[in-house]
Amino acid sequence: HREGDVFASIANYLQKNGWQANAGWGVAVTLPAGLDIDTLQPKRHAKGCRALRHHTRPMPLADWQELGLTLTGPVPPEGDYSLVVPDKGVQGSYLAGGNFNTILSYNCANKYAVSVGLLADEIVKPGNPS
Repeated sequence: HREGDVFASIANYLQKNGWQANAGWGVAVTLPAGLDIDTLQPKRHAKGCRALRHHTRPMPLADWQELGLTLTGPVPPEGDYSLVVPDKGVQGSYLAGGNFNTILSYNCANKYAVSVGLLADEIVKPGNPS
């Protein structure tokens, strides 16, 4: 019973802070060799969540694919996505949508938000019990 209350409380918080049903959180990507991340304009962000300092400006998914990014996770809904700029030497990269920012409003850490997104992807995979 307590676990249900915890999940309901978190779901309520996310909904009140802008969670959009069926919008997805983002997607894992492979960056093309030679992509100069420094040339991508950083996302403008309000004071507050420091994690947003490591995001590029949002662009449509198709624009990212034209730059050579390859989706390695489930294809997210159409929309604008920011690249979560990986730390030097980190192989995993992600495009983050609006729901990613909502997760960040709960816990302002990119690693936390990615973990929540990846867990959600696993939960909704075909064949997993509901």
